[in-house]
Amino acid sequence: MRSSDFIDTIGVNAHFERLQDGKTIWSKQQVGLRQKLLESGIGHIRTAQAGNLATGSAYLRYLQSLDGVKINLQTDWNQRLTNLPQIGTDLGRQLATIEPRNEPDINNWSDTESPQQLRDLQKTLFELRAANASLSNVKMLGPSILFEKSARLVGDISAHVDYLNPHMYTGTSAPEGIYSDAGSDGNGYGSVKSAKAMHSIMGGDQCLMVTEAGEHNDHQQVSGHLGTTEKIAGRYIPRVYLELARRGVCRTFIYELVDEWNDPTNVEANFGLLRNDLTEKPAFTAVKNMITLLADTSNTHSSFAAGQLNYTLSGSTKNVSQMLFQKADGTFYLALWLGKRAWDWKTRSEVAVADQLVTVNVATRKTSAIHRLDDAGIITRGATQAIIGGQLEVSLSDRVTFVALK
Repeated sequence: MRSSDFIDTIGVNAHFERLQDGKTIWSKQQVGLRQKLLESGIGHIRTAQAGNLATGSAYLRYLQSLDGVKINLQTDWNQRLTNLPQIGTDLGRQLATIEPRNEPDINNWSDTESPQQLRDLQKTLFELRAANASLSNVKMLGPSILFEKSARLVGDISAHVDYLNPHMYTGTSAPEGIYSDAGSDGNGYGSVKSAKAMHSIMGGDQCLMVTEAGEHNDHQQVSGHLGTTEKIAGRYIPRVYLELARRGVCRTFIYELVDEWNDPTNVEANFGLLRNDLTEKPAFTAVKNMITLLADTSNTHSSFAAGQLNYTLSGSTKNVSQMLFQKADGTFYLALWLGKRAWDWKTRSEVAVADQLVTVNVATRKTSAIHRLDDAGIITRGATQAIIGGQLEVSLSDRVTFVALK
């Protein structure tokens, strides 16, 4: 996989539709949030259409100021869909995807929110795209349905869906466990396979675009949506992006960019990659540094044909996850990590994960450099060394290690 293609799978939720409300962090820290988003290197945001998104509006100008960051735009029942063609004109190539109502079945529908209304909305979005050149390159996501019974009520709308749209939170589980075919309960619940099966009821055999995933940091929760510490989330979040991409997900939007207010005991206030004062949590720093390491500035970064690397792993390989990237200059980056759980939600405490020693057997590469993420999200970059005898020993932890191979 090209390293630039992996970076293109990385997105984050950002409620910039609230930037004119005068009350929230999105309004009070507009300049700082823009700076931190651009600093992160994350190239996709998920935000919402709102009444203040119009030609010349402050909201539109703000989105345009994000220097090419691509936008996934949520619509809603009460939004004027006729505005979308003009929004497409104003945002141009920035507008990448559009999705209908967020989690429409979260409250078991209602008199004004029905499966039929959702079917009509999805069809209208497709018809708008077909009729307006400004939307011709925009892809349409299916609805972010939460329950299989709702998907069956909506039925087959695959003629009007380009991507399936699940929400896939890990709930303190190791990403590699919950996203595996076994899922969190051993029967597939929470897995990529089960999400694909449920959303395929509506959207057919399309690629998944996960518009919400991640961890919150209210780690004292004992029921409901469980959380973990900033430290453990800093280990998990890069692995969420990697694991979902490894399993074929086209893009993942972590929820969300910043803690919306300062309350360590409120779940909804603690999903951010940034704290409410815009200081970086380990997860933000880790994602930023992972993107920096894998960024490819070559003119052919998105067009060269990625090669294959003939390598094997030996030694203590149980629970070792791996993903291989290549840059246009030919350098391979082998991401390695232990897909183990590091948090016990019952005791609300860390679980020690012992390091494991593996050997990378690679006869066709001459040099290597080992780069390791730490618990602060910093990458320690190793010196380039010769590969002796076609073998390289690497000590692995549940924090991602990148082995550069030339």
